[in-house]
Amino acid sequence: IQELLETVQESMPPLAGVFHLAMVLDDAFLTNLDQERFFKVTRPKSHAAWHLHRLTQHCPLDLFVLFSSASAAVGNFGQANYAAANAELESLAAHRRQLGLPATAIAWGVLGEVGYVAEREELGESLEKLGFTPMSVADVRNTLDAVLAPEQIAGQTSTVVAVRVDWQLLGQKFRAAQQTPGLLSDLITKATVEEESSSGIRESITTADPSAQKELMENFLRSRVARVLGMSPQKLDVDRPLSEMGLDSLMAVEFGSLIEADLGTSLSVSALSRDVTINKLSHTLLKTLLGQSADEDPSSESGEALQEPSSDWLVPLRKGTEGDPLILFAPAGGDLGIYDHLLPQLDGEFPVFGFQMATKAKCADDLSRKYAQAIRAAFPDRAVQLLGFSFGGLLAARTAGHLEQSGQPVRFVGIMECNPA
Repeated sequence: IQELLETVQESMPPLAGVFHLAMVLDDAFLTNLDQERFFKVTRPKSHAAWHLHRLTQHCPLDLFVLFSSASAAVGNFGQANYAAANAELESLAAHRRQLGLPATAIAWGVLGEVGYVAEREELGESLEKLGFTPMSVADVRNTLDAVLAPEQIAGQTSTVVAVRVDWQLLGQKFRAAQQTPGLLSDLITKATVEEESSSGIRESITTADPSAQKELMENFLRSRVARVLGMSPQKLDVDRPLSEMGLDSLMAVEFGSLIEADLGTSLSVSALSRDVTINKLSHTLLKTLLGQSADEDPSSESGEALQEPSSDWLVPLRKGTEGDPLILFAPAGGDLGIYDHLLPQLDGEFPVFGFQMATKAKCADDLSRKYAQAIRAAFPDRAVQLLGFSFGGLLAARTAGHLEQSGQPVRFVGIMECNPA
């Protein structure tokens, strides 16, 4: 970059503007991202932007434009490295404004017609299921004209989000467990209109002819699973495990929320195990609604109280000699083995413990409150660090809240593939 700028200064008119448009993707779950894969994405984007800033901060520029992404604003599964790189760009834009230097970061949505998404049809279809509509080249030009107008450049806003999106459709992906990112809370209507009222769905199933009840329940579950996965109900195999069809732990929370809203019966956080199918769930939920006993009844677990929490709940994962203990939270339907590759990469000598997902919790808040009690029992006079993946991230955040309310210090809370807002 230094050599390029020297060439410009020696052979061209004075430099008036900088546009930084670099993008490299290497999508993966955060647990699969090592340092090399993280830097593969951040180096050409945020690291290069910093070099551009450092080497041009004394130039009388009119424009310093950074192409960011809406992923930094709303998040995107599998793109922790990309979201971080774009968040750094936006922070750099704000930093330059504070220094009195020009800077504008534009967080683009899906760009169509040309570029990365346009070359990958399946990716475009997946993004549209989330509610994102591709922007045309004309849309991009019009946006640039508006954002880079003199009055906008002179304004106080350093970052602008330019995106075409169905906020209600996107909001459905964050409905469960209050997952809506804070930035979107005013854009997404919290009260959504269901196709049929909760009492109507429950009544239509329970009052139907017994020979038709199983089919009605299966059709209902198909529709709710399809909504969460963004698929056609007809494409769902009732005998295939939901996890194999793409239902991850956060989606499972959303699905459980829909079931509770529509049927008036709750699912425990462990009810949606890795091998549960629509067929199995239909059988157990139907028995629950009809008041019959069922060995597989998913609400029977949730109705029982958790045993009294104690320090025995904590599974030791790494011995440590000093430092605040780190406590890991397993995702719903998963186990602590998900952190096996993370443990060797942790610096320091602090001890590491883990919470395996409990099987008898009424809800996430109930479980996190019990976890907080167990932590206080194990470490009554010490600060702690908390880290969770997916639904475990939600539990980590809520557990931290309960600990802080009780006066126990929490030095660090890490959230992976989850927005607890």
